[in-house]
Amino acid sequence: MKIGIMIWIDRCVGIPLCWLASQFYRVQRLFSRAGDIGIKKMLFIKPSEMGTTVIMYPALIKAREIFPEAELFFLVFDDNAEILRVLNIIKDENILTIRTSSPLLFLKDVASAIVRLRREGIDAAVDMEFFSRFTSIISYLSGAKKRAGFYRYHSEGLYRGDLMTHKINYNSYIHTGASYVCLVLSLGYPASDMPFKYPSDSIKLEIPKFELSQTAKEKIFVKLKERNPAIDESNPIVLINPSTSQFLPFRKWPLKKYAALAKSLLENNKDIFIIITGIKSDIEDGDSICSDVDSSRCFNMMGKTSVRELIDLFNVSDVLVSVDSGPAHFAALTGINIVCIFGPETPILFSPLSDKCISLTCGFTCHPCMSVLTSRKPACDCEEKKCLEEITVDKVRSTVQTFLEKGR
Repeated sequence: MKIGIMIWIDRCVGIPLCWLASQFYRVQRLFSRAGDIGIKKMLFIKPSEMGTTVIMYPALIKAREIFPEAELFFLVFDDNAEILRVLNIIKDENILTIRTSSPLLFLKDVASAIVRLRREGIDAAVDMEFFSRFTSIISYLSGAKKRAGFYRYHSEGLYRGDLMTHKINYNSYIHTGASYVCLVLSLGYPASDMPFKYPSDSIKLEIPKFELSQTAKEKIFVKLKERNPAIDESNPIVLINPSTSQFLPFRKWPLKKYAALAKSLLENNKDIFIIITGIKSDIEDGDSICSDVDSSRCFNMMGKTSVRELIDLFNVSDVLVSVDSGPAHFAALTGINIVCIFGPETPILFSPLSDKCISLTCGFTCHPCMSVLTSRKPACDCEEKKCLEEITVDKVRSTVQTFLEKGR
């Protein structure tokens, strides 16, 4: 399904459904017993955005720490499930996937997931979408007695019903990873303590680092040598990821800038290789960059690697240049240097969890304009966002060059 259709359905169908479900829940509470319950099975709901799954990792670890006996489940869109399997924190059989290729498959998978969750007897659901009505309803229909999610309180226009037992105030001043940890932490407190209050500076956002085996290194270089036999371990490698999520195309840095960046780096570094990475559906963008650069030391690897192989590629490379998207967050799982370009959004909320990341922004007074409070839509209507145009090739190149001179 197209993202525009999904957003329209979530708003126009989701709002009345959330209202109806909320009225039913109010009646249900009149006949339900008060009292705490243990958590033996916990569901996490985050269908979209693979990169966010890496940001969620500290929350998943915190769930294991606080509820060590709990079995964890995860509901995700089928296209985004691979990173969960790579992180290996949820058992494969507990990853419930939803296909989005057609409305019929979508509805079929949603219904199957709800049946499975109710059969499992889920005790707690953690809705990690921001203000999605779809996931709010799923968390309620899962049968979980405890449900943690973001709640609008006094914000207008973000209605998603009154279906959460643990209502977390969305905070646009702390990293999203910390907000996710708060969702999990809240389940250890009575619902009457909401909105949840916890010292944000005590939340540690740590993610694992994936080591590169000799076998994996050899396999990656076999793939690279298929494109250019001259490349080897002695060459500095700069990766360029122009791909953005289909849900958030407004993040895209202009392709002409990527091409100019690659040309400049190749001219100033005679032994460097530039490799274009990204999703298969964006392969034409990669071909366009390579065509403009016109060098054998710049080639397109879009759609040529799995997520695990991409992480291995990060481990043999020196710098990644990417907008705020999945690969920038996957790169944080390695020791690669990251130059992350932020357009309408802000690194305060979404910076990769790496101490080797430099985030670049425009500095405009209107920045950031795109947030969950605006339904992830930018304020301006122009196709090429000025906030992205303002981030110059020279600024990115000098940042990359500094990393190259310093080394890994």
